[in-house]
Amino acid sequence: MASGADRISALPDEFLHHVMSFLPAHDVVSTSLLAWRWHWHDLWKSAPALRVTGINGCTDPPCFIRFVDNLLLLRHPGARLDAFVIDLEERDFYFKPFLPAYERSVNLWFRHALLSQVRILSLRTTSGLYVYKEESPPFELPDVPIISQHLTRLHLARATLRSITLDLSGCPALVELKMEGNA
Repeated sequence: MASGADRISALPDEFLHHVMSFLPAHDVVSTSLLAWRWHWHDLWKSAPALRVTGINGCTDPPCFIRFVDNLLLLRHPGARLDAFVIDLEERDFYFKPFLPAYERSVNLWFRHALLSQVRILSLRTTSGLYVYKEESPPFELPDVPIISQHLTRLHLARATLRSITLDLSGCPALVELKMEGNA
């Protein structure tokens, strides 16, 4: 094989999907834009795992919301979604106005994941973004019934619950519930 030859195109889709599962979603999409020679330009739309993190250079919450909305909207209809992870840090962008203003968007992301028969659903922050402050209402866990025959793992870190109980009776396959620093 000549030097500089394209070896990535020879890899099976399942392997490329596995590699994509370790990368933040914005890196997967960016890489696909650079890879028009490969079939990666379309492969990300059926990736079975999405890891949403802050985006370098995108400190504007509406920019972030548009990215995630488009990420989900452009997925292939019926594509399997095994894992959906939202992993954010306060340094990613200015969160104070973000969480209360965009709760509806996050609710829709959760609903999309549940409708896509997600097995692993995770919401994690590392700096207490969801802690209640008098000057801004808390971001609360989505007002989406958590009903899924497929959900096996639910991880919540720094999320505020709407009530003292979290009804997971509609998740018969749930084997792992992990809650850290939740209010």
